[in-house]
Amino acid sequence: MLQSMRRASESLDEADGSSGSRYRVRAVDRTMQLLDAVAKDGGRGKTLAEVARSAGVPEPSALRYLATLADGGFVEHEGTGEHGRYRLGLGVFMLAERAVGNQDLRAIALPHMQRLVERYEETVNLAAFRQKRLVIIEVLEGLRSIRQGARIGEQDQLRSTALGKAVLATHSDDEALTLLRDEPIEQCTSRTIVKDDQMLAELGATRARGYAIDNEESEIGQRCVGVAIIGRPGQTFGLSISGASHLFSLDVVRDAGPALCTVARQLSDQLTAGRVARAR
Repeated sequence: MLQSMRRASESLDEADGSSGSRYRVRAVDRTMQLLDAVAKDGGRGKTLAEVARSAGVPEPSALRYLATLADGGFVEHEGTGEHGRYRLGLGVFMLAERAVGNQDLRAIALPHMQRLVERYEETVNLAAFRQKRLVIIEVLEGLRSIRQGARIGEQDQLRSTALGKAVLATHSDDEALTLLRDEPIEQCTSRTIVKDDQMLAELGATRARGYAIDNEESEIGQRCVGVAIIGRPGQTFGLSISGASHLFSLDVVRDAGPALCTVARQLSDQLTAGRVARAR
């Protein structure tokens, strides 16, 4: 991907009749070289020395660049010192998703999300589940303000959120527990479910009714209802409505849940139809 970006940049320079060296920025070139080197990690991550050698960048310079990229979420650093390893971070994934993977869903989901905002006056969130992570990819703020709304690019917890539980419920119990064990247990509130047997019971209830509920489990004073959307093979998304619990009552949640299920079916059908049309 990064090599294609470089080639595209060079083609643009030639098309403009300008020399590449006039407009190319060395720091950007180095950044792309380092990201490309990190990407070729074989699944085990790379040390600073390995990244620097692969990118042809001196280690002190590579360290500065990688530290900046890590701050921005474009690389992840595990461990310390020379034994620490670098991997591509969530920021790269989010950019790629915005470029290709989520465009179809976001385009068709936005009108539905807007109607949900108008109907319930609460915030509507859209998330993508990739690489065992649940990431917010779109947010439409409701007419009522909430204390701490989700932001695009944020990672949502699987255990304590309606989006997370809705996605978990699309997996078998064993798969769901494996996903949860890959995520640090964080008891956000006294209502957060931390025991496996209770979580499996909650996922069973979620499957039975078709939607998940976060009843002040991620934050006291906040309530959320969410559903999963099945896209192309290997793609799962989530859609939720969030609001202050004193306004977004459980009675409203029980009305919003089936409405979300209807939207999820429509979006899934549209994504499947789009995939079939492209295949033809």
